[in-house]
Amino acid sequence: MAYLGDTVEKIAENKAGIIRNKGHVVYIKSNTGSDTVLEKCAKEHSATIDHADPGDIENASYGLNGTT
Repeated sequence: MAYLGDTVEKIAENKAGIIRNKGHVVYIKSNTGSDTVLEKCAKEHSATIDHADPGDIENASYGLNGTT
């Protein structure tokens, strides 16, 4: 919090700094103010947005020879 901000919105705004023009944003929707910040920043950068479904995410580990 000392570096990123003291609210969810401030932290999201800081993290949204990696969004680039015409980039692609993938995140898990939440009921916090972070969604609004990310969507606004993506729109400002003409970036596309996809929402990930937590149920579709699996743990995977990768080694030098691919998935292990």
